[in-house]
Amino acid sequence: MLREVGFGDLAKEIVLVPKPSPPEFRRRALDLLESGRSVRDVATSLRIVESCLHR
Repeated sequence: MLREVGFGDLAKEIVLVPKPSPPEFRRRALDLLESGRSVRDVATSLRIVESCLHR
């Protein structure tokens, strides 16, 4: 989803807001981590950034 953030007439910024992951996706990520796979491996497999798995 794109959201336009306005700052009066001076500037506008387009902010990309990611759609929340469904609970099943998050559960799968946790299951993969709990099975012993590394954060890097799980992130690569699921095509997400590693920081998403550190929350």
